[in-house]
Amino acid sequence: MADADAFVTLCYCDGELLAFETATLTSAFHYDLTYLRRGVYGTPVGAHSAGASFARLGPNDPSLFKYIYPASFIGQTIHVKLPAFNIFGQSLQGLAALTPTSYSLTGDGAIQGPAYVAGSWPGSPAASQSIERYIFATAVTFPAGLAGSYGACGIAATAATTFTIAKNGSAVGTMDFAAGMSAASFAMGSATTFAAGDVLTIAAPATPDATLANLAWTLAGAL
Repeated sequence: MADADAFVTLCYCDGELLAFETATLTSAFHYDLTYLRRGVYGTPVGAHSAGASFARLGPNDPSLFKYIYPASFIGQTIHVKLPAFNIFGQSLQGLAALTPTSYSLTGDGAIQGPAYVAGSWPGSPAASQSIERYIFATAVTFPAGLAGSYGACGIAATAATTFTIAKNGSAVGTMDFAAGMSAASFAMGSATTFAAGDVLTIAAPATPDATLANLAWTLAGAL
């Protein structure tokens, strides 16, 4: 999972970049990929049909062309010519015969640093009470499933209790305490980005568990 979160298992699928934790062989040339990080580096998340282009992009793949550019280039359009060899691996194409490919540099491939939203609540929250309100000063992206996040309580709930995590008032995930458990689990259907000025809130359910008390949590994201 750590490799997937760090994009070590990076793959290209029909315009989308993704990373996976486990590849399970199901039949000849067919695999199930599980625990997916979708839409890596800002690529669009979408459905992919059978036969779509797919490539495995390891971090040390010698077939990948890599070029480090300064931050001042972000937002600029570059033009690249990619000459090919003939079928014998010789006689490189001349640049004059090639049409350049244009690409706008977005900075999405920059190394991401961690970002955390932490909080705590003494005692038992009231019905629908907001226990966290956080305004972002810079963009932060939280992964699907809120992988790497932690939550705990001092007194476990008698019944399962779900707290709603919202972005600008719209629910995007949950923090869940199972009955009798002191550690929380998290759910978020897809990676979610909070831009500067966006507000993250965590709210108790309309019918909270009266036993659950003394909460603490850390939501893990990336800049």
